[in-house]
Amino acid sequence: MEGSGNDFILLDNRNGKIPYLSKGIKRKLCSRRTGIGADGILSLQKDEEFPFMMRYFNADGSEADMCGNGARCIALYAFSKGIASRKFSFRSKSGSHQVEILKDHYVKVELPPCRFKKSVKLKIEGRSYDGFSLTVGVPHLVIFSGSIEKIDVLRLGMKMRMLKIFHPQGTNVDFVFGIEV
Repeated sequence: MEGSGNDFILLDNRNGKIPYLSKGIKRKLCSRRTGIGADGILSLQKDEEFPFMMRYFNADGSEADMCGNGARCIALYAFSKGIASRKFSFRSKSGSHQVEILKDHYVKVELPPCRFKKSVKLKIEGRSYDGFSLTVGVPHLVIFSGSIEKIDVLRLGMKMRMLKIFHPQGTNVDFVFGIEV
């Protein structure tokens, strides 16, 4: 499934028959060169209180508490398969989330409250970057910049993602352009 440019492998494992997948297997499945290719894996699992529980695994095989675009995809899948109604809640590792399936298959998912951690000043390759570290179910680093043409988003984002200050799980890196801070 795809949501806002992120693509996912979705496993419906409510019956529990899909075996444990190691980090290496998850990485191989998500590999765009040798696997199915995806940004991550969504696992729809049985839950006693909710229509389902969502577990999310990054393309590197690590598990994250939440994925907003993934949540929208798994919610639409659940609705389309009759697992859930037009308005429902589901569980993830970050808590419960309310969902509403809107007209034309648009999906509205309530994310966990945004928790600002701190302002961040980084110096990489002789250049300074200002941003904010925050959590919306998973950690994010938001970097403000004047122009997208001046930044190699993929290369720089990968460097920032695993900086020591974000250990052990790393952080998602978001570049924001055209907004004054």
